[in-house]
Amino acid sequence: MSKSLTPNPFVIESNQVAIAKLNTICTLKSQVTQSSPEIAKIDLQNTIKEFINGQEYQLMVHQTHAVAVGKTEKGILTLAQGKNLNFEEILEIRIFNQERELYALRTSGLSFGYRIREDQFLAPSDLEVYVEMHKMVGTVAENQVDSNWSRVREPQQGINVALPFAVRSEEFYNSKDPDVGEKEHSPNLFIGVINYLDYDQNGVMRGKDDRLCGFFSFNKQNKHLEVVW
Repeated sequence: MSKSLTPNPFVIESNQVAIAKLNTICTLKSQVTQSSPEIAKIDLQNTIKEFINGQEYQLMVHQTHAVAVGKTEKGILTLAQGKNLNFEEILEIRIFNQERELYALRTSGLSFGYRIREDQFLAPSDLEVYVEMHKMVGTVAENQVDSNWSRVREPQQGINVALPFAVRSEEFYNSKDPDVGEKEHSPNLFIGVINYLDYDQNGVMRGKDDRLCGFFSFNKQNKHLEVVW
């Protein structure tokens, strides 16, 4: 079976274009390089600081009152309008780029369990993964004035999500939904998810882990997915 698998889920060209082999089981080399079932808030903060190490990452955080998307700026986890992240409000957080992710989940009080997973796409491996692209919900998208942030909204459902990058006009297309006004648009934006697969003793496939790997848009002319940020 492994001989027929796609060797890696992404083909990276100049760090700008990623072609995802969607709906296909692929292989890649991946390992959990660091983990703990429970650490204190201050220890998680130090672990995140070491993990970021001045590099650029995106983040998705489930808070006690909302779900937010952000990024790192000068080593600091930042949300829209320059707001810093309040760790006392975090229920779950993912800090990620195309190669690695730190995932943390609140276990009790201000304690968290976490793991760091790192991937090597071009390295030979028998680890099987399944790549998904989840379309972002919304009918209205707008860039923020004097900012590299944008916002995707769905007025009828109350969805209002700030994104840590400016959207290009070609990343959105006119909606064909008759219930949506002609001036409104539906986002051609996706968030990538890598599912890591395993098999039980009966040979039944199951997911053992998953992580986020970036935001993408579909280039209709070249018919492939491009990395947005």
